[in-house]
Amino acid sequence: MSILVADAASVRPVSKPWGYEKWIAPGRPDFPYVLKEIFIRAPHRSSLQFHQQKQESNYVLSGQVWLHYSDTSIDIERYKRSGYEPEELGRLLKTVCRVRLGPGSIFHVRPGYLHRVEAVEDLLMVETSTTELDDVFRLADDAGRPHGRIDAEHSR
Repeated sequence: MSILVADAASVRPVSKPWGYEKWIAPGRPDFPYVLKEIFIRAPHRSSLQFHQQKQESNYVLSGQVWLHYSDTSIDIERYKRSGYEPEELGRLLKTVCRVRLGPGSIFHVRPGYLHRVEAVEDLLMVETSTTELDDVFRLADDAGRPHGRIDAEHSR
């Protein structure tokens, strides 16, 4: 296959508690990357999360958003092995910074860094990432979702 021409019917919708994702290029086996359109209804927000391997780049198309992020990386192996003591985790969460972003803003996320997107106005953005789609460690989630892929969100 040299060129694949598709239409909107080939886009995979994924329902989220805060809005939706449209998976335009869903990763392996057909693509060595993932491309998604993400919509978050204000005043909802994504999980406060980090990834072990996944890297992503996001481009804000419309809306206003608070990007919450950490300047220091989580010790992923320690977190997986035994976690952090509650007071230590609390101190870490207090160091999370935030910046307000609007249309045309771009942010890149590397493994181990906490991040969360909070819609101030309805948010539409495009995300491209590596293919580790189940690589999500949620430290906080308004819907109480666990780590990893949520199968119920992926049913059509």
